[in-house]
Amino acid sequence: MQLSDFSKDVRKLLLEHWTFGEIESRLSDPAYFFEQVVLPRLAYLRRNGKDVPTLRLQQSPNNPLRVILIP
Repeated sequence: MQLSDFSKDVRKLLLEHWTFGEIESRLSDPAYFFEQVVLPRLAYLRRNGKDVPTLRLQQSPNNPLRVILIP
């Protein structure tokens, strides 16, 4: 999976917090990256009063991971 596989809004959100190289290297396991890196970081920012959107992950055995941005 690559950064270009995500919607423009998700790409923009990720690039606000990580560099392109960091994201690309961690997308070898996208489920781990989102569950263990992205979602906890966004939750931390939200707890500290920052206005960040919510991300939802949708994954099924036959389909690749989908990331849904909820403003």
